[in-house]
Formats: sequence, C-alpha cells, structure tokens
Amino acid sequence: MKPCMLKSLATMALCAAGSIHAAETAVMSPIPWDAQGQFLEELQVPDQGVVEACEKLTAGAKVHWRYAADAPLDFNVHYHKGKKVTMPVRKDRTAKAEALFKAATAQEYCWMWSNKSGAPVWLTLQLQRQ
Repeated sequence: MKPCMLKSLATMALCAAGSIHAAETAVMSPIPWDAQGQFLEELQVPDQGVVEACEKLTAGAKVHWRYAADAPLDFNVHYHKGKKVTMPVRKDRTAKAEALFKAATAQEYCWMWSNKSGAPVWLTLQLQRQ
C-alpha cells in the first residue's frame, strides 16, 4: 500500500481507510467547493496511481481549471455514458496546464491525473466555477 499524502483535510475523501493501493483510483466526488466556488488543494498522486475530482455539471456550466505538478502526469477531463468514455480534454505527460472548461452536456465530469513516473508526484490543483 502507498500512503495517501494530503496537505489539508479537504481531500481526506481521497484516502480509503488512510491509504490507497498502487494503480487504484482515488475519487473525490462531489468536489468540496468553498463559498467563492473555488477548490484549491495540494495532494500527492501515488506512483502508478490515479486521482479524480468529479462534479455534476449542467450544460453550459464553466469551470476554470489549473494544475502544477513536480513531475509530468497524464491528465484528462472525461465523462461516462454507459460504457463509453468521452474525453473533451486530454494532456499527456504535462507538469502544468490550465484552461476554461465548458460542459457541452449535463454530465458528471471528472478531472483525472495518472502517475506513471515510478515515484509519487505532488500536484497543486485549482478549480473555479464561473
């Protein structure tokens, strides 16, 4: 087991029983927005692990997203429709990125990071509802 390292209590939901297994997905849903419609967190993505932050959005809803990591991660924004996974945003092997996301349809969208580096990676994530 790999320890799930968090810098605040806001993302304790990412840790099932205090840890997550390598190659396991840790999911935060719904996103714990603050009073200003923002979510800001630093967390550690375990080696060979995946972290997701998911939220139901209405069609046309906008979320400005930004992240920075201390090593490249694979990143996407996706949703599931049956067994089909649609990725309106995808960035492979990037340490930082940002953009404004606009939901095309009402769905539960997930911001997801995959760590294939062989070592834990610290990630700073900021989401802001528009």
